[in-house]
Amino acid sequence: MKIDFIKTKQQILWILLVIPVVLLFMLRQSSDSPMALVIFCYALFMALIFSTTPFGSCQWQETGFLLLLPATTQDRVSGRFLYGLSFMGIAALVGVVGIYLGEMISGVVIEAEILVSFCMVAFAVCMVLMALEYVVLYLFGEQQSPNVLSLIRMIPGFVFFFGSMGLIGGAQEDPEATAAFMEYIGGHLTLIGWCSLAAAFVLFAAAAMLCAAVTKKRDFG
Repeated sequence: MKIDFIKTKQQILWILLVIPVVLLFMLRQSSDSPMALVIFCYALFMALIFSTTPFGSCQWQETGFLLLLPATTQDRVSGRFLYGLSFMGIAALVGVVGIYLGEMISGVVIEAEILVSFCMVAFAVCMVLMALEYVVLYLFGEQQSPNVLSLIRMIPGFVFFFGSMGLIGGAQEDPEATAAFMEYIGGHLTLIGWCSLAAAFVLFAAAAMLCAAVTKKRDFG
Protein backbone atom coordinates (compact mmCIF):
# COMPACT_ATOMS: atom_id res chain seq x y z
CA MET A 1 0.00 0.00 0.00
CA LYS A 2 2.83 2.39 0.86
CA ILE A 3 4.49 1.73 -2.48
CA ASP A 4 1.25 2.44 -4.35
CA PHE A 5 0.80 5.71 -2.47
CA ILE A 6 4.41 6.69 -3.21
CA LYS A 7 3.96 5.92 -6.91
CA THR A 8 0.74 7.96 -7.14
CA LYS A 9 1.46 10.78 -4.70
CA GLN A 10 1.46 13.44 -7.42
CA GLN A 11 -1.90 12.23 -8.70
CA ILE A 12 -3.35 12.28 -5.18
CA LEU A 13 -2.27 15.88 -4.69
CA TRP A 14 -3.95 16.88 -7.95
CA ILE A 15 -7.13 15.00 -7.09
CA LEU A 16 -7.32 16.63 -3.67
CA LEU A 17 -7.21 19.96 -5.49
CA VAL A 18 -9.54 19.06 -8.37
CA ILE A 19 -12.35 17.37 -6.44
CA PRO A 20 -13.18 20.38 -4.21
CA VAL A 21 -13.15 22.68 -7.26
CA VAL A 22 -15.51 20.38 -9.16
CA LEU A 23 -17.79 20.01 -6.14
CA LEU A 24 -17.98 23.76 -5.66
CA PHE A 25 -18.82 24.17 -9.36
CA MET A 26 -21.63 21.62 -9.00
CA LEU A 27 -22.94 23.46 -5.93
CA ARG A 28 -23.09 26.72 -7.87
CA GLN A 29 -25.03 25.09 -10.68
CA SER A 30 -27.90 23.80 -8.58
CA SER A 31 -29.42 24.20 -5.14
CA ASP A 32 -31.83 21.25 -5.38
CA SER A 33 -31.90 19.03 -2.33
CA PRO A 34 -30.70 15.88 -4.21
CA MET A 35 -27.52 17.76 -5.11
CA ALA A 36 -26.00 16.72 -1.77
CA LEU A 37 -26.41 13.07 -2.72
CA VAL A 38 -25.06 13.72 -6.22
CA ILE A 39 -21.93 15.27 -4.71
CA PHE A 40 -21.27 12.20 -2.56
CA CYS A 41 -21.75 9.86 -5.54
CA TYR A 42 -19.45 12.00 -7.68
CA ALA A 43 -16.69 11.80 -5.08
CA LEU A 44 -16.98 7.99 -5.01
CA PHE A 45 -17.04 7.96 -8.81
CA MET A 46 -13.70 9.77 -8.83
CA ALA A 47 -12.33 7.22 -6.38
CA LEU A 48 -13.38 4.32 -8.61
CA ILE A 49 -11.68 5.85 -11.61
CA PHE A 50 -8.39 6.89 -10.01
CA SER A 51 -7.92 4.06 -7.51
CA THR A 52 -6.80 1.84 -10.39
CA THR A 53 -3.86 4.08 -11.35
CA PRO A 54 -1.24 1.70 -9.83
CA PHE A 55 -2.29 -0.91 -12.38
CA GLY A 56 -1.57 1.44 -15.24
CA SER A 57 1.83 2.36 -13.80
CA CYS A 58 3.06 -1.23 -13.54
CA GLN A 59 6.34 -1.79 -15.39
CA TRP A 60 8.24 -4.99 -16.04
CA GLN A 61 11.39 -3.41 -14.59
CA GLU A 62 9.68 -3.11 -11.21
CA THR A 63 8.53 -6.71 -11.02
CA GLY A 64 11.85 -8.13 -9.85
CA PHE A 65 12.27 -5.39 -7.25
CA LEU A 66 8.79 -5.96 -5.84
CA LEU A 67 9.38 -9.70 -5.62
CA LEU A 68 12.59 -9.08 -3.65
CA LEU A 69 10.80 -7.06 -0.97
CA PRO A 70 10.19 -8.79 2.40
CA ALA A 71 6.52 -9.27 1.61
CA THR A 72 4.43 -12.19 0.43
CA THR A 73 2.16 -12.18 -2.60
CA GLN A 74 -0.76 -11.89 -0.19
CA ASP A 75 0.86 -8.75 1.26
CA ARG A 76 1.29 -7.15 -2.16
CA VAL A 77 -2.24 -7.89 -3.35
CA SER A 78 -3.84 -6.99 -0.01
CA GLY A 79 -1.86 -3.74 -0.06
CA ARG A 80 -3.28 -2.88 -3.47
CA PHE A 81 -6.82 -3.55 -2.24
CA LEU A 82 -6.14 -1.53 0.92
CA TYR A 83 -4.85 1.30 -1.25
CA GLY A 84 -8.15 1.33 -3.16
CA LEU A 85 -10.19 1.20 0.02
CA SER A 86 -8.16 4.03 1.56
CA PHE A 87 -8.58 6.08 -1.59
CA MET A 88 -12.33 5.52 -1.43
CA GLY A 89 -12.36 6.54 2.23
CA ILE A 90 -10.66 9.83 1.37
CA ALA A 91 -13.20 10.46 -1.40
CA ALA A 92 -16.07 9.67 0.98
CA LEU A 93 -14.78 12.25 3.47
CA VAL A 94 -14.63 14.83 0.68
CA GLY A 95 -18.17 13.84 -0.29
CA VAL A 96 -19.42 14.31 3.27
CA VAL A 97 -17.96 17.82 3.30
CA GLY A 98 -19.72 18.42 -0.02
CA ILE A 99 -23.01 17.21 1.45
CA TYR A 100 -22.63 19.67 4.33
CA LEU A 101 -21.90 22.53 1.92
CA GLY A 102 -24.81 21.51 -0.29
CA GLU A 103 -27.23 21.60 2.60
CA MET A 104 -25.89 24.98 3.69
CA ILE A 105 -26.33 26.47 0.22
CA SER A 106 -29.74 24.95 -0.54
CA GLY A 107 -31.12 25.42 2.95
CA VAL A 108 -32.69 21.96 2.65
CA VAL A 109 -31.51 19.42 5.20
CA ILE A 110 -32.01 15.77 4.31
CA GLU A 111 -33.20 13.56 7.16
CA ALA A 112 -30.13 12.20 8.93
CA GLU A 113 -31.17 8.53 8.83
CA ILE A 114 -31.91 8.67 5.09
CA LEU A 115 -28.65 10.49 4.37
CA VAL A 116 -26.46 8.17 6.43
CA SER A 117 -28.10 5.04 5.03
CA PHE A 118 -27.76 6.30 1.47
CA CYS A 119 -24.06 7.03 1.97
CA MET A 120 -23.46 3.61 3.53
CA VAL A 121 -25.22 1.77 0.70
CA ALA A 122 -23.45 3.89 -1.95
CA PHE A 123 -20.08 3.17 -0.30
CA ALA A 124 -20.90 -0.55 -0.19
CA VAL A 125 -21.88 -0.63 -3.87
CA CYS A 126 -18.69 1.24 -4.73
CA MET A 127 -16.64 -1.30 -2.76
CA VAL A 128 -18.19 -4.21 -4.66
CA LEU A 129 -17.58 -2.54 -8.02
CA MET A 130 -13.99 -1.80 -7.03
CA ALA A 131 -13.47 -5.41 -5.98
CA LEU A 132 -14.83 -6.64 -9.33
CA GLU A 133 -12.66 -4.11 -11.13
CA TYR A 134 -9.54 -5.26 -9.29
CA VAL A 135 -10.34 -8.92 -9.97
CA VAL A 136 -10.66 -8.25 -13.70
CA LEU A 137 -7.45 -6.21 -13.73
CA TYR A 138 -5.48 -8.84 -11.82
CA LEU A 139 -6.79 -11.74 -13.89
CA PHE A 140 -6.93 -10.23 -17.37
CA GLY A 141 -6.10 -6.54 -17.47
CA GLU A 142 -2.52 -5.86 -16.40
CA GLN A 143 -0.98 -7.30 -19.56
CA GLN A 144 -3.52 -5.78 -21.94
CA SER A 145 -3.01 -2.78 -24.21
CA PRO A 146 -3.39 0.69 -22.65
CA ASN A 147 -6.74 1.20 -24.43
CA VAL A 148 -8.21 -2.03 -23.08
CA LEU A 149 -6.81 -1.27 -19.63
CA SER A 150 -8.39 2.20 -19.68
CA LEU A 151 -11.73 0.71 -20.72
CA ILE A 152 -11.65 -1.80 -17.86
CA ARG A 153 -10.82 1.00 -15.44
CA MET A 154 -13.58 3.35 -16.65
CA ILE A 155 -16.63 1.08 -17.01
CA PRO A 156 -17.32 0.34 -13.29
CA GLY A 157 -17.04 4.03 -12.38
CA PHE A 158 -19.50 5.12 -15.05
CA VAL A 159 -21.88 2.28 -14.19
CA PHE A 160 -21.89 3.44 -10.56
CA PHE A 161 -22.24 7.15 -11.35
CA PHE A 162 -24.97 6.98 -13.98
CA GLY A 163 -26.79 4.24 -12.07
CA SER A 164 -26.88 6.34 -8.91
CA MET A 165 -27.91 9.42 -10.91
CA GLY A 166 -30.75 7.41 -12.43
CA LEU A 167 -31.97 6.32 -9.00
CA ILE A 168 -31.77 9.84 -7.59
CA GLY A 169 -33.51 11.30 -10.65
CA GLY A 170 -36.25 8.66 -10.54
CA ALA A 171 -36.87 9.33 -6.85
CA GLN A 172 -37.14 13.04 -7.56
CA GLU A 173 -39.53 12.59 -10.49
CA ASP A 174 -41.83 10.16 -8.70
CA PRO A 175 -42.00 11.28 -5.06
CA GLU A 176 -45.12 9.22 -4.37
CA ALA A 177 -43.41 5.96 -5.31
CA THR A 178 -40.37 7.04 -3.31
CA ALA A 179 -42.52 7.80 -0.27
CA ALA A 180 -44.26 4.43 -0.61
CA PHE A 181 -40.91 2.65 -0.79
CA MET A 182 -39.60 4.50 2.25
CA GLU A 183 -42.74 3.59 4.15
CA TYR A 184 -42.33 -0.05 3.10
CA ILE A 185 -38.80 -0.36 4.46
CA GLY A 186 -39.93 1.50 7.54
CA GLY A 187 -37.35 1.98 10.25
CA HIS A 188 -34.83 -0.45 8.80
CA LEU A 189 -32.73 2.09 6.91
CA THR A 190 -29.79 1.93 9.29
CA LEU A 191 -29.91 -1.88 9.35
CA ILE A 192 -29.89 -1.94 5.54
CA GLY A 193 -26.86 0.35 5.50
CA TRP A 194 -24.87 -1.74 7.96
CA CYS A 195 -25.80 -5.03 6.26
CA SER A 196 -24.73 -3.57 2.90
CA LEU A 197 -21.35 -2.56 4.31
CA ALA A 198 -20.85 -5.94 5.99
CA ALA A 199 -21.62 -7.81 2.76
CA ALA A 200 -19.36 -5.47 0.78
CA PHE A 201 -16.42 -6.02 3.16
CA VAL A 202 -16.85 -9.80 2.92
CA LEU A 203 -16.87 -9.68 -0.89
CA PHE A 204 -13.93 -7.26 -0.88
CA ALA A 205 -11.86 -9.60 1.31
CA ALA A 206 -12.84 -12.63 -0.80
CA ALA A 207 -11.78 -10.79 -3.97
CA ALA A 208 -8.40 -9.94 -2.40
CA MET A 209 -7.84 -13.59 -1.44
CA LEU A 210 -8.78 -14.77 -4.95
CA CYS A 211 -6.43 -12.29 -6.62
CA ALA A 212 -3.61 -13.21 -4.23
CA ALA A 213 -4.02 -16.91 -4.99
CA VAL A 214 -4.08 -16.36 -8.75
CA THR A 215 -1.11 -13.95 -8.66
CA LYS A 216 0.95 -16.33 -6.51
CA LYS A 217 0.30 -19.18 -8.92
CA ARG A 218 1.22 -17.01 -11.89
CA ASP A 219 4.43 -15.65 -10.29
CA PHE A 220 5.75 -18.86 -8.84
CA GLY A 221 3.70 -21.46 -10.73
